Amino acid sequence: MKVWHPRLILTKTNLIIDYRYGFNMVPGIREEFNDCDQALYLFTDQGKFFVKINNFSDLSRFEYEKESMLSINEAVPDFAPRPLCLGNLPHGGKFLVVNFIKSRWHDRLVIKNQKSLAKKLAQLHQKKSPNGKFGFHTGKNDQWKNNWATFFQENRWQPLWKRVLEKHPQDEELKKWGGIIEKKVIPDLLGNLPAEPVLLHGNLDFDSWGINSQTNQPWVFDAHSYYGNNEMDLSLIHYFCPPGKIPNSAGEFSEPEFLAEYQEHHSLPAGFEKRQDLYRLYHHLHRRIVRSGPNQKWRKKSLTMMRKLGQKYG
Repeated sequence: MKVWHPRLILTKTNLIIDYRYGFNMVPGIREEFNDCDQALYLFTDQGKFFVKINNFSDLSRFEYEKESMLSINEAVPDFAPRPLCLGNLPHGGKFLVVNFIKSRWHDRLVIKNQKSLAKKLAQLHQKKSPNGKFGFHTGKNDQWKNNWATFFQENRWQPLWKRVLEKHPQDEELKKWGGIIEKKVIPDLLGNLPAEPVLLHGNLDFDSWGINSQTNQPWVFDAHSYYGNNEMDLSLIHYFCPPGKIPNSAGEFSEPEFLAEYQEHHSLPAGFEKRQDLYRLYHHLHRRIVRSGPNQKWRKKSLTMMRKLGQKYG
């Protein structure tokens, strides 16, 4: 495919901005979300494309996402967008261009399609780590570790918790329960877990997948892949879409059928259910505490989740 110069494509006359299609992105110019991406549709004589722009991060952020998409598509063809080009914008900021995939977003609520996602995810999780370790060949916090407990503690929880404390330096209650999670809950839940490092999407919630209108197959986006415990991908799918009937819609998300279909193709470690709350806490803190502005509702929910884990396993 012809690669064009970003000065030519990123002009006001060529950009179509539309947030209706379910992409989990917000404008990068909003200070309280200054580590997120701006989502753009680009209509050119070469066809339709999808563009992400970030005015705050360095290019390694999009390099990581590019490598994630390449790894996913190597394991499961056409399961993720194809990265086409990335680089620096003339007046600051970075960009990433991928192929445009027209999708039917409401079809995510059809149980048959959720089962198709589970099957594809199980196929993705068949790809094992090239060196038998947990991590990824790129990414800020993806240095290789020998076991899952160490990787989750040092590469996921500790960098996240550092950012939580930077945003809430005076919150003694958050500090208390965060310390309990790190020193007691994580070692207790993950310390003796026999986990195999497999390729993950790494950021899979309900707003990170859709149904391709042309192929009728599920596809995923916003990937932050690494080789980790397959439980992580399966624990976050509820985010933005709790199990059961979805208000103001004709569908639902069925966790029992989703997990049953997954286990037809890939096993789950015993005790998966009790570790889900830890993984969901991690995701909640990242989405609602670190990326969002001050919000007492999310702080209260975070503390409720942390107390539940701390009192049960601390």
